[in-house]
Amino acid sequence: MHRNRLTGLAPLLFTTTLATVAGAALAFDAAKVEQASTTRACPHCDLSGADLSGKNLQGANLQNANLSGAKLSGTDLSVRQLEKSFLPANLEGVNAKGADMANANLRGASLMGAFLKDAKLGGANLSGTNLTGTNLKGADISGANLEGATLCKTTMPDGNPDNSGCK
Repeated sequence: MHRNRLTGLAPLLFTTTLATVAGAALAFDAAKVEQASTTRACPHCDLSGADLSGKNLQGANLQNANLSGAKLSGTDLSVRQLEKSFLPANLEGVNAKGADMANANLRGASLMGAFLKDAKLGGANLSGTNLTGTNLKGADISGANLEGATLCKTTMPDGNPDNSGCK
């Protein structure tokens, strides 16, 4: 009888442990979110899972920051013509619907599984970027540098899939 109680607890313990680990994986420091929002500089910050929707991060230095799973809908990450911007290497799974990333330097970044529907990426440097499984439907990619980008299972702005780079 004692053994049956432990067996019944196993799924609960597993679920609790999994939730704790998942929460830690997407944990971000609220002070770092505030820093990114106010100073537009937060290099090497862990902003994974953070809600930065609608923030003005124009010209921000987020070099090597982790924004995996972050919410960036409507966020302004654009760069003026002569400014330099350093965006994070890890943008996997971000929701950046309608975000403005015009002229941003995303060179070599990982955008696997990102939701960039209706995003403004005109003039952005996407060279060497991993766009596997990314949704670009309705996005403006005019003048963007896609040289060497991986577009496997990427939904292009016209809504059609691109499977170049799939192996």
